[in-house]
Amino acid sequence: MRSIPKLLALISAILCLAVLSAPLHAAPFNVQRGQIALQELGYAPGPADGIYGPATRSAIKRFQRHHGLAVTGRFNQATVARLRHLMQRRHMRR
Repeated sequence: MRSIPKLLALISAILCLAVLSAPLHAAPFNVQRGQIALQELGYAPGPADGIYGPATRSAIKRFQRHHGLAVTGRFNQATVARLRHLMQRRHMRR
């Protein structure tokens, strides 16, 4: 029973790495992918439902401020690149 959470964490890590590690030009980055990344990094964007609402916008702004990016509240190129970089590093450590 104890191995189920570890298995779920491994599956989650693999899925996130596959989704978020692609170069910007290789796979479209959508709101749900961004929400998943923000959630894993502790920025509380609300549910990963693909809806760009106030909680997602607020989480993006907190992430951008924390990482010295332009604070737009949008998944712009710099924000997506930083999210992907952090997710790659995070999943390589596991």
